[in-house]
Amino acid sequence: MSEQRFEDLARRILDEPSSSWPEELKGLRTQKKAMPEGLRLRLQAMNEAALQEKRQDDAKEAALESDGTSSADGKPADGRVLQMKRFRRIAAFSSLPAAAAAAVLIYFGFIYSGPDRIPTTLSYADGPVQLNAQTTEKGQDLIEGDVLSVPAEALASVEAPTVGVTLRLHGNTSLLMARLRPERLQFRLDQGSALARLQRDDSQTAKPGLAIVTETGEASVIGTVFSVEKDTQQTRLTTYEGTVSYRRRWSDLEDLPESLITESELLTRARRVFLEAKASVDKGKESVISASDFQTRLALIPALNQALNLPAVSALRNKESISKEQMDAALKAIEESLKNESTDTIVAGVQEAFGQPPEVTSLDGDSLAGRRQTMEALSVEERNRRFKEMMSKGGLDKETFRKQATELLGKAPQEIILVNGEYIFGTIFGENGKYTVYTASGVRIISPEEIEEILFE
Repeated sequence: MSEQRFEDLARRILDEPSSSWPEELKGLRTQKKAMPEGLRLRLQAMNEAALQEKRQDDAKEAALESDGTSSADGKPADGRVLQMKRFRRIAAFSSLPAAAAAAVLIYFGFIYSGPDRIPTTLSYADGPVQLNAQTTEKGQDLIEGDVLSVPAEALASVEAPTVGVTLRLHGNTSLLMARLRPERLQFRLDQGSALARLQRDDSQTAKPGLAIVTETGEASVIGTVFSVEKDTQQTRLTTYEGTVSYRRRWSDLEDLPESLITESELLTRARRVFLEAKASVDKGKESVISASDFQTRLALIPALNQALNLPAVSALRNKESISKEQMDAALKAIEESLKNESTDTIVAGVQEAFGQPPEVTSLDGDSLAGRRQTMEALSVEERNRRFKEMMSKGGLDKETFRKQATELLGKAPQEIILVNGEYIFGTIFGENGKYTVYTASGVRIISPEEIEEILFE
């Protein structure tokens, strides 16, 4: 696609509601067409200029709103603010470059798919699952910046098959694709619950670490099965297989650009405290980070907390790259805010508040099994899809079937003896007064009266 065509489409983004966009524009978002590299770099530079202009306008508006007085033109300050905002919007529509740069980057920037992106898809959707506030269907490719919303009573699965990652999302869940790179897969759970499964084999050339983060916690692994549940009160990690590294995470600090953190000795040392205070949560254990406890700990370091929420600093969160001017302004703001305290004193305070790993507790077998069963609950459609995929490989001996059924269906196979003496080895689910049994030779529907005994391992 030519640069001119991208600019034409950018104007449509600015001027028209999405319902009236041409199919070509909608298709770009769906098909993940890559932006020409030359255009991307040019638009980045233009967008930076537009952002600088916006910051200057915002400062003017803030000054007008703060004094509340009338100017020589006789118009009240709030009237001049409204006029300025209206003029800026008209100027954006009629003067394409800066506004188009911002629009194209916002809309297409996330869909730029270079060779380093880990292919990630919405592999299953049961119910009105939304992608970026639009209803979507299974099979949709996912990219950095995408947000999946799973409403109540719906289910969804996200898969990165080339690296063995599957996330199971339950109702009332919101998940951001934060980073999909060979060195790291990171998902941000804003609310709800996610069951994560990470499997490795020798055929995988890329073996990124997997992390699920919230505002206050981070769970990271290299191979295991675990779940993360977040609500307004807490973030809960439960490990079902393997070991998960779990720590507190201060989003106000850790969402700042890497370049800014590494430029500051204070920010580097403060982050190190969080990175090193990790708990190992083994199979059958859980760890909970409560929001109230986190806020209590933050209250022990009020000066740093205040500094990180200064406008010049907080505006840079979740940005991969920033200008030298932005970095200098942020560093200056932090230094000025903390001029009466030494770096050593501040870091010592962070160490006292957050230097200990989260507490880990053990779950009894019934609680663990019940929670895993809830998290791994699959609809019949999804279960059948996974079973069909498993059977398509063929040649499954008993141990291979046991392993794959446990992983894909969420339950280990059991030995079942029927009244007529027949022996069955399969994964069993009770539904509508009957049992559905998935075996190496297919699916069996059996009534309770036909079963003599089920041998649980």
